[in-house]
Amino acid sequence: MTNIILGTAGHIDHGKTALIKALTGVDLDRLKEEKKRGITIELGFTSLSIPGDQMVGVVDVPGHEKFIKRMIAGAGGIDLVMLVVSADDGVMPQTREHLEICQLLDIKYGLIALTKIDLVEPEWVELIKEDLLKLVKGTFLEGAPIVSVSALTGKGIPQLISTLEALVPKIKKNFSGGLAFLPIDRVFSMKGFGTVVTGTLISGEIGIGETIEILPERLQAKVRGIQVHNSQIETAHAGQRTAINLQGVEKSFFKRGDILSHPGTIEPSFRFDVWLKILPDIPQPIKHGDEIRFHLFATQTLARVISYEGNVLEPDGEYFAQVRFSEPMTTIPGVRFVIRNIDASRTIGGGEVLDPHPQKHRRNDPATRDWFKILHAKDLETILTTLALTNGLEGITQKEVLRRISALPKEIEKVWKSLLQSKTLVEVNPETQHVFHKEILVNHEQRLKTLLQDFHKNHPLKPGLPLEEARQRLGRRVSEELFKYLINELKTKGDIEVSGVVIHQTSHKVSLKDEQVKLKNEIEAALRTHGLTPPTVREFATQVSVSPEEIKNLLGLLVTEGKLIRVKDDLYFLKEQIVELKKKLIFFLEKNKELTPGNFKEITGVTRKYAIPLLEYFDREKVTMRKGDVRMLRERKQAG
Repeated sequence: MTNIILGTAGHIDHGKTALIKALTGVDLDRLKEEKKRGITIELGFTSLSIPGDQMVGVVDVPGHEKFIKRMIAGAGGIDLVMLVVSADDGVMPQTREHLEICQLLDIKYGLIALTKIDLVEPEWVELIKEDLLKLVKGTFLEGAPIVSVSALTGKGIPQLISTLEALVPKIKKNFSGGLAFLPIDRVFSMKGFGTVVTGTLISGEIGIGETIEILPERLQAKVRGIQVHNSQIETAHAGQRTAINLQGVEKSFFKRGDILSHPGTIEPSFRFDVWLKILPDIPQPIKHGDEIRFHLFATQTLARVISYEGNVLEPDGEYFAQVRFSEPMTTIPGVRFVIRNIDASRTIGGGEVLDPHPQKHRRNDPATRDWFKILHAKDLETILTTLALTNGLEGITQKEVLRRISALPKEIEKVWKSLLQSKTLVEVNPETQHVFHKEILVNHEQRLKTLLQDFHKNHPLKPGLPLEEARQRLGRRVSEELFKYLINELKTKGDIEVSGVVIHQTSHKVSLKDEQVKLKNEIEAALRTHGLTPPTVREFATQVSVSPEEIKNLLGLLVTEGKLIRVKDDLYFLKEQIVELKKKLIFFLEKNKELTPGNFKEITGVTRKYAIPLLEYFDREKVTMRKGDVRMLRERKQAG
């Protein structure tokens, strides 16, 4: 069975709703005001069964100029448009505007229904047909069938059905893959069921029992039931006109234009990169920074146009631009939109969303225009490599690409694998499938090597650079997973070695001069003599008349050799003394349960100058835990 959506278009009072009733038997003017005024105000939805087991969803749109935003909402998901023109009126303003909107939305299939032929002479019908041929020349409706009908008498209805029967199989749609994306155009409550939302599922699938997210509010609900063409189904597919019964949210939580998707797959954004087509007959050009009305499916919002091709967007031109919003908008790449002037009096253009999550670009920069050209051309290999380069240390994932680029998952996967095989892209973590451009990785490998080289030059007595310090020096944007990859690559190449928590060049060896060897031995002996009351770094430096920096370097070397423990920035103790003190501490706490600073001073015989740093050290090492003014023993499993 086909998943085709047929939509009407045309001027008010040209018989769109009457024609749908003649085709389906359903009167889509439901509202009291619609009945009273004899015009369509809200979107109407039904289905039409045509020969060949073809069930077509039908969307009837308002024709009045005041309801253009609703017409756009209804036209956003249609595959086949039926332009309705009455024989007694002929081509009218909304005939032209609706046709322009269908062009801007890139609808490719359609036909023309010439209605109310019972009100005019046959000769007049032929004159109107000539006008219609002139109207649609150069549009997607050029060469489309024109069917003369009367909804009142039924004349021409069989021919209209036959025409649809022939057209529907020719419509090519791709239903596979993609993120679930359903713009909501109607919300209501049903007794015994609760909240029901309707819309055309533009891409992806939604199934019963799934948790669904309502955007941009980020509310979540569970799918309780799904209907397509009034029949219960388990899973809705892209292209289907769908009604979804949701559990866990009230009707009042929704507004027209909200989006349904799976949690965490689509993110709202305050700006879109777009390709923009300006209509030829607008009274004045659009200027950089102008505010316009932006229509995307059932959503309408104000937006500002940021031009990257000069300050003026002339009529009948095609441009790359960014539209910026004051409130978050939600979409997927590749969808079409319409723009209208600020007072909503006319349609002025439209186009395609190229990237729903772009960066801010530099104006008048050739690189910016090149990027837009790549996006518009849908050159997937170049898009992926460019994204990886421009994202730099952020890298890219397939999930991000799917959010930003108009391509099916299987297409992205194919190019992704090819770029990995050629090593243009490099996967640094198979679990997250996070990839980086090889140039970024090579550049940061060299930066890390240079960093170590400079460190060894400036600190020859230090065995190496602490790992975390090295990562921070590379830049805050270097993630842990990227840093691990860089370390492993340089280790594999034999450029660096990792010793405990420090890294160093493979060629780096700490080499002490005779006087430094002597000083190192003196420091170790002094620490042994002083026990738990060692001199500070500055006191050592004063005693032996050398710089605090050199003393600290030698103390660090003794820590690396496993002889010392640094308790505080300027306090170092022999490891054996700390181990012995730890045993005494545990013995005391097992017997007495609690330890005060006074108790600690009695055990050690030290003053506050040493007691507090030592107590805090054992807290950090999870031997003890502080509770108020006392220490308690942590579980022995942790104390070790």
